[in-house]
Amino acid sequence: MKLHRLIMVAAIAILAWLGIAQVRSALPPRSIVIETGPVGGSYHRNAERYAEIMRDHGFDLQLRPNPDSLTIVDHVSRRQDGAVIGFSAQEIDPALVPDAVSVAVVEFQPLFLFYDTALGRMGSPVNLRSRHIVLPFENSATSRAALDVMALYGVTRENSRIDFMPISEAAEALQQGRADAGFFMLASEHAMIRAMAEDRELALYSFQEAQSISINLKYLGPAHIPVGAFSLEGILPPVPLDLIGAPINVVAHRDLHPAVIYALIEALQQVHGERTAVSEAGQYPAFTGTALPLHEGSQTFQAGGRPWSHRVFSPTLASLIDEFFIFALAVFLVTEVYRTVKYANELLEVSLDSMLFRILAKVELRGQGGRPLRWPDRILISIGRRVSQRIKAQQKLKDTMARIDSLQLEATRER
Repeated sequence: MKLHRLIMVAAIAILAWLGIAQVRSALPPRSIVIETGPVGGSYHRNAERYAEIMRDHGFDLQLRPNPDSLTIVDHVSRRQDGAVIGFSAQEIDPALVPDAVSVAVVEFQPLFLFYDTALGRMGSPVNLRSRHIVLPFENSATSRAALDVMALYGVTRENSRIDFMPISEAAEALQQGRADAGFFMLASEHAMIRAMAEDRELALYSFQEAQSISINLKYLGPAHIPVGAFSLEGILPPVPLDLIGAPINVVAHRDLHPAVIYALIEALQQVHGERTAVSEAGQYPAFTGTALPLHEGSQTFQAGGRPWSHRVFSPTLASLIDEFFIFALAVFLVTEVYRTVKYANELLEVSLDSMLFRILAKVELRGQGGRPLRWPDRILISIGRRVSQRIKAQQKLKDTMARIDSLQLEATRER
């Protein structure tokens, strides 16, 4: 007996542990790490805004700057140092980052080429040969795109001086005349771009060959900035600009909880939904044309927005509903089917009892009239006795059987 109880207690403990583990696995994480580009860049600035919005949803988004932004997507795929969200603007081979997926395309960032006006009007980037060019960190998306573009024009490290440094230092070197040109891939609204656009010692290059560049470098695309997009008061830019740039993907680990994805997408809508110099209102975030397959949560959001449970309840409660809804529904249906069958069986039993009672009542009347019981009557009596024993028949049926038995006993004595 003691062994039996011990086994029962152990079984209950195991089931309880499994249940708690299942509940914990269904809950979304409260603290999430997003890997950004360097401090001061668009990635980091956007991540700061995401963190503010997601805090209202109960999520703590921790920012981790990485100046080598080309490695972010790989870190997210491998969950390096806990990073599960990041950014990407480069061409990606999905086979190399199997556990990274796209949440959405959030914006288009032009690759701005600023140069010293002392160089005169630059007719082509070919003129950058033998010049001093500053770029952000070498393993950044900006530097990768700039080096690829310059290579199309024959501008390389062998025939030009190319220095890599933090983005703010690169802009400072250019504005102070310590460099001839610099490439910056940032949002068109970024304060650094506006400051350099207002600097009369600097000029912005318009890529007339933007379409051709995008044909040669398929991860880049053309963009157009109209006159006065930066400032109508100062008429900046003073001429229309044809630029090239890259769509920016927010990427995530494929196992990141859907509740986090839903909250993140709402943050993306608030941060990137407005019109910019290179995009229309509502154009971003976009779920098509992503660099990687879409996260399952993004697919759900694209199909019908945030699921009802996540619109009505907190992320915790909504996640539990999502996880256990099918199980609870199955239990409910099984319970209802059982109750229905049980009630139907009880109704059938009552109906049979009532029918048998009426038949046996007639048998009783025949017995009271002194008529001998025929073989069909005896069969009915046998059935009634067995039914009254097998099921908890109505008391009337039992009383009737008792009276019939009494009549049979009296008839036997009289014989």
